[in-house]
Amino acid sequence: MTKNFTNRQALSPVVAAIILIAVTVAVAIVAATWLGSMSFSFMKTEEINVGNQVWASDMSYIDLTARNFGTDPITISTVEVNKEAAEDFTFQSGSATLRGGESAVIRVAHSFVSGAKYEFWIVTATGNKFPCVTSAPSTSVSYADWWDSSYDYRKHVTVTNNIGTTLSSGYSVCLTMDTATLVSSSKMLANGNDLRIVYWNGDTFTELDRDIIHMNTGSTQIWFKTQIDISPDSTDESYDLYYGSVSAVNPPANKSNVYLWYDNFDRANNPDITTETAYNIKTGGGTWSIESNVLKNVGSSGDPNKLIITALGDVNVAVDMLVKINVDSFNGGDASRMGLSCSMGTAPIGGGYCALFHDDTNSLDLLNDLLSWGTRGSYSWSLDSWYYMRFRVIDPASRLGQVNLWSVGAAEPSSWTLDGNFGSGSARNYGEIGFAGSRTTDTTYFDDILVRYLASSEPTTTLGLEEKI
Repeated sequence: MTKNFTNRQALSPVVAAIILIAVTVAVAIVAATWLGSMSFSFMKTEEINVGNQVWASDMSYIDLTARNFGTDPITISTVEVNKEAAEDFTFQSGSATLRGGESAVIRVAHSFVSGAKYEFWIVTATGNKFPCVTSAPSTSVSYADWWDSSYDYRKHVTVTNNIGTTLSSGYSVCLTMDTATLVSSSKMLANGNDLRIVYWNGDTFTELDRDIIHMNTGSTQIWFKTQIDISPDSTDESYDLYYGSVSAVNPPANKSNVYLWYDNFDRANNPDITTETAYNIKTGGGTWSIESNVLKNVGSSGDPNKLIITALGDVNVAVDMLVKINVDSFNGGDASRMGLSCSMGTAPIGGGYCALFHDDTNSLDLLNDLLSWGTRGSYSWSLDSWYYMRFRVIDPASRLGQVNLWSVGAAEPSSWTLDGNFGSGSARNYGEIGFAGSRTTDTTYFDDILVRYLASSEPTTTLGLEEKI
């Protein structure tokens, strides 16, 4: 029996071509997938990306961030600079072997030159190299951008506000730097006369008063006052430090323009300092006078016995108080007490928190005046000797205070001599500040009183690269 195929029609040439193309593509896809599978399974590749680059302020090194973008571990064996081995490299974070997705910060030390272009190569243990090209920061500046052409060098100063609220202008900030190296390299005068702080408001330069401590050392402190508010957790880059003028003289150094209050009592003798409007309120029966350029207190009965810095009025923020103190005569016992006072109120006037030499020559005590003795500290001090006393009360409601005490000429201790409380008496509020005198016939001298505002977390200052005109 035969079948009749007469009704079947052959495929047209166009349809046949389409089918042939589809089959060819399908086979190609299968083959490509199989080959890709083969290469992925048996052929390994390394992929490192060199991202962040951070230069040291003196260009002695650069930190490079290397990340393994592959899936297999990679071991970094060396770093090349301009096709030569780096003088030194270390891992600041991470390790030489990076798993997939891991990063490491590599510090590359080399003899870098300002403004020069550098080609870095991260070399792996298998010999693969991954490049990064960047230039060292330029330190060449034009005359148009320079405050005073008689100064050869400058460094930008950045002030960072570390609190969550606005840091008001007028805050005394400290910049710590190595001046000894600059002096030894003949870039800075040993007396610091050429060390100047300059503020730029976007239109004009203003030279600021500054207070320099420990000049020509590795840890020189340079204090100056901020000129504008700094927003919460923000920075202000409006300041520059200039130096390198061999003819520099008479730098602005009025400490009253650096701190909230400063007085060195360098003026004519005055048997009663309360005749001065800045100190026209005292409490108790003692006398306060200026004698041989220092403040002198001879105690007497009366409680409390205080001299108030009335020029400051009611200080409604935390302050840091620093004074030099010398006890010339000391009867001993509870009435013998002298030091600093803050958070003083008007009911009764002079009542507040105190940091005091008290009772004997081995004590440093906290007092909530007229209410309660607080923490009794131990510090062996001597008569007729000058000491620095630093006193802080950051939050009066907490009834907590901190005191540092050290001999003039010595370094300030890194930890508080006394960190305690003002006892069980009612908490004070912010208020007037000043000196605490003895309630008996002791004689005490004070000098170089310094007061500055105090944030709960101090602002920090950083120096940029050295620039040369």
